Amino acid sequence: MIVVGIDPGLSGALFFLDPRDPATGEAADLPVYLLTRGGKKKRELDVAGLIRLLAARPLTHAFVEQVGAMPGQGVASRFAFGKTYGTILGAGRI
Repeated sequence: MIVVGIDPGLSGALFFLDPRDPATGEAADLPVYLLTRGGKKKRELDVAGLIRLLAARPLTHAFVEQVGAMPGQGVASRFAFGKTYGTILGAGRI
């Protein structure tokens, strides 16, 4: 029985925990890859890497931090954040 908690930002992480043995908790960075778009380097969620991380453990529950846009955040940043959040929710259904 493994539970995962996910911080959905591109600098976020996952934490896997077996409630029967809390000393065995394991943290992992959210997998991302770097690409160049419009001459700028951008990070994007590595969906296949996320699915591999989730599938490698017998998960019984998953919790994703419910987040929203931050004041002063640009439109493109909000869209990218929402895309990552939604992709994480979708990957958990696979």
